[in-house]
Amino acid sequence: MTKYQVKKVLRHELRQLNEHIDWKILRGLPYLLEARRHRRLLNHFAMD
Repeated sequence: MTKYQVKKVLRHELRQLNEHIDWKILRGLPYLLEARRHRRLLNHFAMD
């Protein structure tokens, strides 16, 4: 995978994860695992 493709996949995954976290927040559900995954993805995205 090229760097461009990796960034594109990461952006897509972050977008989906944000939507899922928002859904959980609106319903008052815990979202700790998703928040951790989001943080790891952002750190990976910042490295590229």
